Amino acid sequence: GLPLDAKLVVCVGVIDERKGVDALINAFLALPANEERRLVLAGRHSPKVLAILNQTPGAPIISINRYLSDDELNCYVNAADIIAAPYPNFVGSASIVIRACAAGRVCLASDSPWMQRVVEQFDLGLTINPRNQTAMTAGLTQCLSLSDHFALSQQAEALLAFSNMNNIATHLTSLLYDRLAIRRARDVLLWPGLRSSQGNNKPASLM
Repeated sequence: GLPLDAKLVVCVGVIDERKGVDALINAFLALPANEERRLVLAGRHSPKVLAILNQTPGAPIISINRYLSDDELNCYVNAADIIAAPYPNFVGSASIVIRACAAGRVCLASDSPWMQRVVEQFDLGLTINPRNQTAMTAGLTQCLSLSDHFALSQQAEALLAFSNMNNIATHLTSLLYDRLAIRRARDVLLWPGLRSSQGNNKPASLM
């Protein structure tokens, strides 16, 4: 089990260097010693990550080295104080940012274009250069402090409404309707202002 009285920095899914976990471990271990803080790595570990962990016995790291079901993954996200997603060379969207938002947890993310835009626009936490260990350690320090009083903004709540699977399906359907010049039948929440739209207003593209 996870300690109830410790601050938990959690990284979930495949635990490998592709997600910057090697750099995350080094940045976490560079924090001042604190018995009330743990790094939780939940998911199947790569050989490189396992090698790093074998070189740091006794470190305040909780390793769950196995495949996680979606329900288990959500449990670890909900148990977190901070969700770490310092993915280097990242392109595209990342569901972990939305999961962190849904759980009301601070997100420490990389400064890749999508992550930086979403985390900063919706006040979801902090973005850092994942290749800079000093910046990542400083980011962890800031997020640990932020987690004491973190609350979702109205924009973040609207982002969750936008990200609802029913809304995504409606959005994609409305794009098809527009392509076929058919009047839209249902409301759909759009991205830029996360506002509701009906009729023939052209919807924004999905990120």
